[in-house]
Amino acid sequence: RERLAAGGFLLLIGDSTAGKTRAAFEAVRGTLADHVLIRPAARDAVAAAVGRAARERRCVLWLDDLETYLGASGLTPVHAGRLLAGSSHHRVIMATIRAAELDRITVHPEADDEAGRQAASDLRQVLDQAHQIRINRMFTTAEVDRARARTWDPRIADALERAGSYGIAEYLAAGPALLQVWENARASSRGPHARGAALVAAAIDIRRAGWTS
Repeated sequence: RERLAAGGFLLLIGDSTAGKTRAAFEAVRGTLADHVLIRPAARDAVAAAVGRAARERRCVLWLDDLETYLGASGLTPVHAGRLLAGSSHHRVIMATIRAAELDRITVHPEADDEAGRQAASDLRQVLDQAHQIRINRMFTTAEVDRARARTWDPRIADALERAGSYGIAEYLAAGPALLQVWENARASSRGPHARGAALVAAAIDIRRAGWTS
């Protein structure tokens, strides 16, 4: 919230279901409620969204799952600079990205052509402009203590009982339950969801192997 109040480019990094998007939403709602929220529908809409944001003095450019807005026709260092330069406005770029996706797009061999090298340079410059905050999957002791002040909410009370095994956010998002459903289906060759479980496993393996189209 302090970073949002100061303005600029804020990037929340963490595992899937760590609570990045919800944390970003609550911070924006609590700190910048009087700002215009602008969210491009897809990568090729980023330029139009930046143009719209540049006409506002107080706005938030919302880029949940930042990796989907990077690359050709996506967010560039020039876009970010256009929105954030100067002091007569209060503009914010609020973005999230999974840690695995950040690794995928930043840890790679150098491109062997000029276009590829330029694309990699642009990506690094975009990320360099962001203030990065890590959102850990598991709550710290202090965070768990703060959550205990809200045990009037039965969902939080239930999650706190399992805080030693799961992150609060991933439990609230039914992550462990979904994993159990998948494991049960994978263990059965004749169950109603065996094919679905096999397809999920194949999709994950393909993604981990680097095929992302």
